[in-house]
Parts: sequence; C-alpha cells; structure tokens
Amino acid sequence: SNAPRYEGIADALSTLCSDVRIFGKPSTRQYRRMGVALCHDEIDCDMNALRQTARDVAAKIEVIS
Repeated sequence: SNAPRYEGIADALSTLCSDVRIFGKPSTRQYRRMGVALCHDEIDCDMNALRQTARDVAAKIEVIS
C-alpha cells in the first residue's frame, strides 16, 4: 500500500495547548493539505504568537509518501 506515513507527531504534540488533526487521505500530492495543527490559549493572548506556535507545531510533522 502507498498510504502516507507521518513523522514527528509525538514531538508536535509535546507542545502545550496544541493538537494535530490528520485527515487520513489515502494518497499524497504536492500542496495537498493532509492535516492541520491547532493551538489555543487564553482569550486575551497574543494572537500573532499563537499563530507562530501553530506554524511551529505544523513544521515538526513530515508527511512521507
């Protein structure tokens, strides 16, 4: 089977207040969104810092086809 594999999920989930959703698509192609990284914090938090944290979490995950 040519199902994609994911590396770095455990490292990404070690970030506090973050979550990862993998869509479970059966195949990959360039620029296809395979999942999302989510982060949360208090209501009055710095949104730019929160967005950067989500980008950092997503960068820890590698999709291997």
